[in-house]
Amino acid sequence: AMAVGTILHYIKILKKVRISNRGIKSQSLFKSEFIPWESVKKIELLGKTDGNGFVAPLEATILELKDGQKFELLASFYKNIGALRKSLEQVAESLGNESPIKISSVTERAIAAPVEYMDLNRMSKFSGNHFLSLNGAIIYGWVSFSVYSIFWQNPDFPSSLSLVILTLLSGFFYGFLGYQLHYFYLGKDYLVVKNHVWPWVYDVYRIDEIRQVVFEMPYRRSLSMRVITEDYQSRLYPAGSLRKNHWKTLLKQLQDLGIDIRNETLLEQPISSDSRI
Repeated sequence: AMAVGTILHYIKILKKVRISNRGIKSQSLFKSEFIPWESVKKIELLGKTDGNGFVAPLEATILELKDGQKFELLASFYKNIGALRKSLEQVAESLGNESPIKISSVTERAIAAPVEYMDLNRMSKFSGNHFLSLNGAIIYGWVSFSVYSIFWQNPDFPSSLSLVILTLLSGFFYGFLGYQLHYFYLGKDYLVVKNHVWPWVYDVYRIDEIRQVVFEMPYRRSLSMRVITEDYQSRLYPAGSLRKNHWKTLLKQLQDLGIDIRNETLLEQPISSDSRI
């Protein structure tokens, strides 16, 4: 019953939307509606859904209507969420100025810029020991268990079925748990994101192109940092190897750089920052 209810809930909130100078039109599997801009009281470009006690709060753009209802657009469900938010930003500015709404075209850029070389030794590192983290321990523990089972417990070459099962389980652990092992470098001009077990991850953000950083506690995942750029594109980076003192220092140093912080965790505001961890 819970599984069916969850599926129906997401089918209901998954909307295909079209924005024009007159309003916003949405279409889902069960319902189509048109909301004229005259009915919109406020547009919250960055925020979270309340979850309604049924699902965990999710990153969303929320339109508050004059009749008290809310129209939610879940950020993770839209590949072009940056362009969508930039268009709604124009609407919000026109509503605030009580001027005619005229939406101009929006171009999208890459979320994180590719950089050939970055001197990471001159930047503050926020990493922790991923071998001692829960995610890292499970990954390496599973690898050790698999090697032992194949080569010591059963010296004969394993069957095809055994290899398929081990491969699928290993892929799951490496994918789901590896995704939660990001770490960060922070300097006065750049924020760099890497991953302990995914060597191809190398995302670079210019500090002056970051609109907001959100510290989140996703449901059943590690404490995470979401980076939102000036053109409203966002990416979430779970970092299970960081400890509480790492997060507090990272939060303080980001604030010192003038970046807007949305703290949705239980982290307390630090008084001072360390130069390096």
